Amino acid sequence: LKGASLLNKSLRGAGVGAGAGAVAGGMSAEGNILDGEGLTKRALGTTMGAALGGTLGGALPVAVKGGIAAANAVGRWSKNGAERQAQRVVRNAMAEDGMTEALAGKDMAQMGPLAVAADVGNKNIQDVARLYSNTQGGKNAHKMLEARHIDQGPRIEQSIDTEIASISLPDYLISGQAARQASARKNYGDVYKAEIELDDKLKGFFQNDAIKDAYAGAEKIAAVTDDVLTPLSTKTDVGTVYAKPNMETLDFIKQALDDNISKAVRDGDNQYAALTKKRGEFIKHLDEISPKNEKGESLYAKARSEYAGASQAMEAAELGQKFIATPKSVSVKQVEDMGAHEREAFLVGVAEELRYKALSTPDQADVVKKIFGNHLARRRLKIALDGDEAKLKSFEQTLENERRMAITNDSVRTGSRTAPMQKDAETMAGALGDGIGVAAGSPVAALSLMAKARDAVSTPPEAVAKRVTEMLLTPGADPRKVMKELLQQ
Repeated sequence: LKGASLLNKSLRGAGVGAGAGAVAGGMSAEGNILDGEGLTKRALGTTMGAALGGTLGGALPVAVKGGIAAANAVGRWSKNGAERQAQRVVRNAMAEDGMTEALAGKDMAQMGPLAVAADVGNKNIQDVARLYSNTQGGKNAHKMLEARHIDQGPRIEQSIDTEIASISLPDYLISGQAARQASARKNYGDVYKAEIELDDKLKGFFQNDAIKDAYAGAEKIAAVTDDVLTPLSTKTDVGTVYAKPNMETLDFIKQALDDNISKAVRDGDNQYAALTKKRGEFIKHLDEISPKNEKGESLYAKARSEYAGASQAMEAAELGQKFIATPKSVSVKQVEDMGAHEREAFLVGVAEELRYKALSTPDQADVVKKIFGNHLARRRLKIALDGDEAKLKSFEQTLENERRMAITNDSVRTGSRTAPMQKDAETMAGALGDGIGVAAGSPVAALSLMAKARDAVSTPPEAVAKRVTEMLLTPGADPRKVMKELLQQ
């Protein structure tokens, strides 16, 4: 009878009831069908059974609908009655979920002003919130849930800015590049102009492809600052002649190596490790051939120290982005070996990638599930924030709040209503079967029908559904007060 009109239900009920009643009436009548009197009694029983069964079968759907309407009317007229029913529904669901006043109130308080009671419940509370908000009073609640879910990304972005790093990676790299160049101009001074002895080891570097490639980049850097570099070598009739370089040319080559290493980090190029090793060997030799002060210390090494700090910070920031975007490309050991300044820069990159993931997630998707929906992602976050338990705890609480709110959104707005509808259909079919049994004189069927009628009459009216929706899906209320009132009724 699912989906049929009331008239069709009555007609079908009358037909089924008349047929079943006729069989039941004929079978229950006394008399031998082989003689005239017995046959008459059987016929009369069949006729009366058909009439009674048809009447009851046809009237049952109307009676059930009328009873529901009457109960709804009573519920609408009685505000206190609707309030008590709503409280009982919510209280029972909370009890089945094992919720206590203290725990539920604490959880809501931690979630802040956007929290609703349904956020801190489990399956029973979610089911009640879905069923009643789809019955009455749920339109505004559904709009609230949708708007709250759409703002999930920006809320997580705000937490990233607060707990991890607020500056964007491009801005950080631009400021780092400016600081690096300023440091070079300030600290290198006369070291740049010092002529360096051309030894065999330096010639070997000039023949290396990585150094040749870096020299091309060094020329581009020099062009920006209007500097002119000495050439590495010159082709002559007798062969390749290597020029005697100054420290400025060698340092610009080192700067270009820094840039090439940063590019390899961004691109996931496996040359990253090899380039880093070659840069270390190159710098070590430059320190050996550099002019020395009265203490015998390399002037190039002292001038380079601040510049190197800026370069390493820029590399750490780019590693931070890759640490989240492509975890396999960055080892945990690299992160653990970073100093405090590098770790700060590293978090800039981590924040940049998390921010991108949060804001690029489609509006109806769950940002928390996309970014942190696996063990590896959660472990990487803990590694990145290692040593700062307060920030880690605060950010994890933000993610937990958003996870709970996403579950409520999915359960209430996109949850299936098939089960409640199927239950209604089964109740109607069972009531019709009991009606046929009553027509046949079955006391068990009569009791079953009375129980189903009682359940139908107690179906929550519109006022009850609206109040349950308000209790479970209204943000901004004092959570401890709400829970206390619900659990003490």
